Amino acid sequence: MIVQHNMAAANNNRILNSNVRIGNSLTEKLASGYRINRAADDSAGLSISEEMRSQIRGLHQGSTNSTNGKNLLQIADGALNEVHSMLHRIKELAVQASNDTNVAADREAIDIEIQAIKNEIDKIGTETEYNTIPVFRGEQTYFKKFIPTVNSSFFQMMGNDVSHTGYMEEPLQGDYLGSIPHTDKTLNTSATATPYVGVHIDFTSIIDNNNAIQDLVGKEFYVNCCTNCCPCKFAFTNGNGVTQKYNGSQGLEISIGINDKSGNPYSTAADFCKSIVDAGTFRSHVETACDGGKLYFFDTDNNSWSDASKKLAYFCDVPSPFPPTISHVSGGFWIQTGANNSQGVQIFTGNLSTDVLNISTSNCLTRVNAQDTLERIDFATDYVSSLRSKIGAQFNCLEYSVSIDDLSAENLQYAESKIRDADMAKEMVRYATNQILVQSGQSMLAQANQTMQGILQILQ
Repeated sequence: MIVQHNMAAANNNRILNSNVRIGNSLTEKLASGYRINRAADDSAGLSISEEMRSQIRGLHQGSTNSTNGKNLLQIADGALNEVHSMLHRIKELAVQASNDTNVAADREAIDIEIQAIKNEIDKIGTETEYNTIPVFRGEQTYFKKFIPTVNSSFFQMMGNDVSHTGYMEEPLQGDYLGSIPHTDKTLNTSATATPYVGVHIDFTSIIDNNNAIQDLVGKEFYVNCCTNCCPCKFAFTNGNGVTQKYNGSQGLEISIGINDKSGNPYSTAADFCKSIVDAGTFRSHVETACDGGKLYFFDTDNNSWSDASKKLAYFCDVPSPFPPTISHVSGGFWIQTGANNSQGVQIFTGNLSTDVLNISTSNCLTRVNAQDTLERIDFATDYVSSLRSKIGAQFNCLEYSVSIDDLSAENLQYAESKIRDADMAKEMVRYATNQILVQSGQSMLAQANQTMQGILQILQ
């Protein structure tokens, strides 16, 4: 018999302490309802669970975001519904004013109401807000001023049955227009016509500010005329000057060297643009102009179009077999519908004003003007109807986003529960077993300590 080391008691004490620790962990799980309360419980499971929790909370917020987007669209649709009613009233008045049974005073009275309605339309366009944010911000894709950069891959001036990316909103103005071949300052013989640019590229920052003309090499873009008969491919190369090559159905291919004809690098953006303009007309309708370091491409026919026609002159895709187009212009309201980066949709409410509706200058003071107003109102009504159709489609898409977010969050919550939550029945069985082991361990430790009492008897 020994007194220094009671190994039976030490062994029982170790097992008892282990069972006590397990019991404490089981008690914590039963009290919290979680299988994982700290990283030590299941480090891998904790990492997966926390990632899922992040996704779940993001999806719940995405669902809320989509609902907010729906509310914004409802406000826009409500405003446009009133505009529809106003346009119907203007048409009614214009029909009335078109009748020659009216005298001048009658038409003046009619026009007073029309002008008041037009003012209210402008007021709706500028003052309709959601959370103090203007709803009609003029950022709808196909009524957006679009000034591409050299990093874009494709531009075209006009076409039909295509995806729309902008319209000819930028007028060409300035003395520099007088130097364009075959044209005067207005690009035609009319003293009142104003040409509108189809493509505008600013090389100033690239050449003058950063001296990065070398970065243009390999960049390509395309332009076309309004009749879609003059496709031109432009490519920047390491070569000299501007060269052209006709490639059958693919159209004209133009290589623009980053060096002049003598092989010397261009010193300024203005010299670079001027060399392109000096190369002449690339196709019968595709013309170029420059103003310093800004290069313009335009259709020589568009100076005779009406304002309404120019607003329908979309930048658009060239049909096959021509190369792919640029992405749609970014704009509108970004709605973050998902939990991760770039998971969302762009919603558009368009622009709303009498200028956009092409009725800002309309009146009914004469029968001729009243007839013109009728034509303009038809265009305006179609435009508003188109906006409302797109708003309705976007509203339905956000409805789907809400449903998808809610369903995804529910499924993720189920998966996360399987990892993180405790099975209470299973843990209760383990807890009962542990309690028996702890109590038996305490009894055995007492028995092991009792055996030492025999040594005292021997000493007596």
